[in-house]
Amino acid sequence: FLSKGKIEEVLINQNNSYDYIKKSLTDNNYKMNNYDINYLIEKIGNNIDNIENELNKLYLYKIDDKIIERKDIDDITINNIDNEIFAISDAVVKNDKKKSLSLYNEFMNKNYEVTQIIGLLGNQFHFLYQVKHLYNHSKNQEEIAKYLEVHPYRVKLAIQNNYNYTETDLLHYISKLSILDKKIKMGEINKNIGLELFLLNKDL
Repeated sequence: FLSKGKIEEVLINQNNSYDYIKKSLTDNNYKMNNYDINYLIEKIGNNIDNIENELNKLYLYKIDDKIIERKDIDDITINNIDNEIFAISDAVVKNDKKKSLSLYNEFMNKNYEVTQIIGLLGNQFHFLYQVKHLYNHSKNQEEIAKYLEVHPYRVKLAIQNNYNYTETDLLHYISKLSILDKKIKMGEINKNIGLELFLLNKDL
């Protein structure tokens, strides 16, 4: 399958993404029709790292017949927005302020609403808390995925990174986002400034 070496996080355009996937399929002796290649790109975006991760998952999933169809894409791959929200929440818990702001600016360039980002981050931190709590109570990846009714890959990512934070940390982030949301709705703080303060780990 694809190389497991370090991959720079880089965006490529739609045409290059198509050619990249097409070449990877050929090199690995897999088949996917042109419509489904475009569907895959629409779902996961043009980030080369995401493309490689999602293709590797599809290759393992369809290792027997090596024919990838739209149902397989829906069953296995994670939406681009989920990957992006995971990346920004991961930067927050690692206190990587530069990366947090960079990812935030990418969201803004894609015309996401600040309140939408806050909601997505709140959901992500709640998800991370649930995984952390269940994992701390001796539940394995499969059990957690089944209990939360989510794709196992999301749980795997959360578990791989759960040493970066405690349950208390996650509850703190959830609380801060809740307070931020309330202050925005009451007109007590500008939504852009508020979210930037959160990402910089500053008091609201």
